[in-house]
Amino acid sequence: MKNLATYTTLAQMEANVRSQTGTLSQQQTLLLDPMLVDIIHDAIIRTRALAGPLLDSAYMTEIGVQLSETPYTIDISGIDIWDINKISLDDSNNGPIPLYTPAKFSQMKRNYNTSPQALFGTVVNTEVKTNVKALAIKLFRGSEIYLGMLTLTYPRIPRYVSNEADLLDLPEPYIPLATDLATIKVCEKLNKPVPDLVAKRAGEYTTSILSQIMIQIPTRAK
Repeated sequence: MKNLATYTTLAQMEANVRSQTGTLSQQQTLLLDPMLVDIIHDAIIRTRALAGPLLDSAYMTEIGVQLSETPYTIDISGIDIWDINKISLDDSNNGPIPLYTPAKFSQMKRNYNTSPQALFGTVVNTEVKTNVKALAIKLFRGSEIYLGMLTLTYPRIPRYVSNEADLLDLPEPYIPLATDLATIKVCEKLNKPVPDLVAKRAGEYTTSILSQIMIQIPTRAK
């Protein structure tokens, strides 16, 4: 699966951040070199979080998942899910499977306990023997329900890019904001003043993104 940038590589992003940061002393350069990749990834994550619903479709991913028969659960703890509230589950035999909150799931189980054609689920935190919490989808299915191939659709987390020749995992229109956010973080780490242009531009990008999200809200609610 390809990363989302169309032409900006990690090396180009590093060069742009260094250029915007300005002249560095030898000591500052030695401090920056080992942490720059992490700073860039953090800036991409922050941009992804800020843009929220504007980027969900770009990161939407489909994978096949397996059902454990006892109990009827699907382990999703190892999957790079960005937001569990935006996942969906489909079955090749029965179509979309409704996913409810745990409280609603319990209520539905009581209401449809004897229904042979009931099929629905919920996302739960499970605790394994190592005391490590894990995410799973718990299903309730009636006696007449036969499952086929299960497909999980979810918005994924941006990939960590460490190879300088690789494209960044962020759509190209959002890379300028991530570059400015990374530049600001570098300046903070090195105790350098943030360039006025960078701070101003980051604020303008942020305002523009939030405005786009606000415009989408009534559209999605209809």
